[in-house]
Amino acid sequence: MSISKSMDFPSSKKTNYAKLAQQVQQPENAVSYIPVPGPPGPKGDPGSAGVRGDKGDRGEKGEPGPKGEPGKNGKDGKTYLPVYGQDVGWARYVNSKDLMFKLGADEGEDGWVTVFVEASKTKNEDFLPRDTGSLYNSEARKIMLKSLKVGSQVTVTYTFSVETFSNNTELWIRTCLPASDKAISTLVGTLKYQFEYEMSIVQKFYIESEQSRSGGAIPQIRTDLNAIAKLHSIEISVA
Repeated sequence: MSISKSMDFPSSKKTNYAKLAQQVQQPENAVSYIPVPGPPGPKGDPGSAGVRGDKGDRGEKGEPGPKGEPGKNGKDGKTYLPVYGQDVGWARYVNSKDLMFKLGADEGEDGWVTVFVEASKTKNEDFLPRDTGSLYNSEARKIMLKSLKVGSQVTVTYTFSVETFSNNTELWIRTCLPASDKAISTLVGTLKYQFEYEMSIVQKFYIESEQSRSGGAIPQIRTDLNAIAKLHSIEISVA
């Protein structure tokens, strides 16, 4: 194995301050003068106050301007909605069980392993979009899109941990829409050491068809080497 040798580099030390001072010496018998401020003089007497001027006369009142034309009739105010008519909102689903998922190139479908949460009693649905149902179904193990409008924007945040058993394990996550044969994939990165990593990944997609809306979405994780994943929570935001 090759060993790198230390190399000599030009000195980066700064010149000593005393040496710099010694380099600037005045010639012998030179006379130097140092200006010294003198004492302040006495304070002068204040001047006398000036005479106040007379108050000016008030100007004449101007004539009123012409009356403006009446404005157009107003319109009834409406709640803002995008062109596809979807109201905004969000929900959070927290895993109530310590579920572990085995990952690896030979696991799942081509390495993609479906992960899910059991959140029947550990969820926050207080801020769902108006007139929509639950955004996640623990029994079906999928993100529910049926009650949303086609054209809606969906943002999903996955909070999970992955424990690797080999160095340099490659990690992917995706949101799969099987009914429309689409998926949003993200290369999380290559995990350098054998360790348990905690992370949150955000993915965004649009409901572009009735197929996507009716089929829902499934979260999946893939690694090239053996590992274990735990999905802690899923947050779903709709706009």
